[in-house]
Amino acid sequence: MYRTLIFSFKMCYFKANLLKMRNIKTLNILLLNALDIYGGGEFFVYQLAKLLTQKGHKVWVSCRKDNIIYSKCIEEGIGVFPVDYPEHSGKSDLWKNSRILGKFIKENKIDIVHSNTNYDRTAGAFAAKFAGVKHVSNVHSFHSISHNLTHWYRNKFLIHHFMVDGVCTKDLLINEDKIDPAKITLLHLGLDPELNKKDPETGKLIRKEFGVKDEEILIGNVARMVPFKGQEYLIRAYPDVLKAFPESKLMIVGDGELSDMLHKLA
Repeated sequence: MYRTLIFSFKMCYFKANLLKMRNIKTLNILLLNALDIYGGGEFFVYQLAKLLTQKGHKVWVSCRKDNIIYSKCIEEGIGVFPVDYPEHSGKSDLWKNSRILGKFIKENKIDIVHSNTNYDRTAGAFAAKFAGVKHVSNVHSFHSISHNLTHWYRNKFLIHHFMVDGVCTKDLLINEDKIDPAKITLLHLGLDPELNKKDPETGKLIRKEFGVKDEEILIGNVARMVPFKGQEYLIRAYPDVLKAFPESKLMIVGDGELSDMLHKLA
């Protein structure tokens, strides 16, 4: 899975037509993540930074200084460039931060900018354009990334390639956001089986704690309780599952803005 991830990242780089010489072996890469939380997207950026560094590339992660990803990168010896991105996915200081990123890109001779959230997707796009380098972006969530004219312009002219981890997300970008299919690469996220082995003893303890019998099928969901995670649809669909599999239970683990609503719905 890790080799596939690196290979696909490089393929996107080729598609962006940034590699002009076959003897280029290492890249200067700036990974962006503007959120003030540490969730799945931030874990992805951190893992990608580690893997690219292990492959010999020079990597910086630009993030908030109070995000866990900042300290984790420091511990791993990965370069960091802290920026005062707005809290709670805000929109403030977009052009100011874009100029800050653009200056960093030029000073450090960055070859490629890689963004991950809608804020840094925009700030990074204009920064990369200002610095004259290519920009690729990962889309981790199943919802539109085009909410205004600036986003439309960014998606069409300032992002050279998109990477998605699901067919549904790719279809959404094509059908709803009108992004050229040739600019999108589908890259399924995998799991390292050695790092994700089942622990039977832990499983027994969890089942005992929540009163789940050994013979019952336990369906689990672990995620932030926010709209684009889709727990609402899982809960609404579960009665049909229960009809087909009466000996089953659904467990949803997490917290977030939809917590109260999901508790009532369940």
